[in-house]
Amino acid sequence: MNHKTIIIDNNKQNATRLEQLMQQQMPQLQIIGNVQSPNEGLKLLQNHKAQLLFVNMADLTGEQFMQLKALQQKSFSIIFVTPTFMEENLSQLTKRLFKIYQQKQIQLRIGKTLKWIPLKNIIRFQANSNYTKVYLTNSEESVLTSKTLKYYADKLDKDIFIRPHQSHLVNKNFVHTIQSQKGFHLILKDGLKIRIARRKVREIKQHLVKQ
Repeated sequence: MNHKTIIIDNNKQNATRLEQLMQQQMPQLQIIGNVQSPNEGLKLLQNHKAQLLFVNMADLTGEQFMQLKALQQKSFSIIFVTPTFMEENLSQLTKRLFKIYQQKQIQLRIGKTLKWIPLKNIIRFQANSNYTKVYLTNSEESVLTSKTLKYYADKLDKDIFIRPHQSHLVNKNFVHTIQSQKGFHLILKDGLKIRIARRKVREIKQHLVKQ
């Protein structure tokens, strides 16, 4: 999956170096625009639904800055930088971008290919000894990974993924209800029933109330 990216910087040298860095170290970023004008960048952002906007703050008027902040939604991220950022922090940019995308997706090896999977497309994780099965919205088959369930539990946003017991990690957006007959269970939207450990019941209920 390619993540549409727009660069807005009136310094051509800086913008070119940034684009080269992205192409070399983050090939999952698709540069759909490398422009000097903030207005042109805004038009691209609205027309192409980009996931990442990189903008030099020195190029923006106060009105343009507020416009960008108003447009920003969970579907894309904005990195605001100063003119000296490129000189001082270019080597750290890849780590920063990687961290942004980690918050919204994870890498899974599907077949022989490493793919970035949006968290919203992951229904649940299920422990399988020292491996983990990952169930996705667009596949009837699970994806087997070499990571433990604890690895994902420590890594993923706890406001999105809940752990009803030691063998499951569930995206709460796919939970339909809690059943309290013969113990407590999560009932997922696909009808699957997952047991909730007694000590986890209160915590799980609190998480689901936040939806």
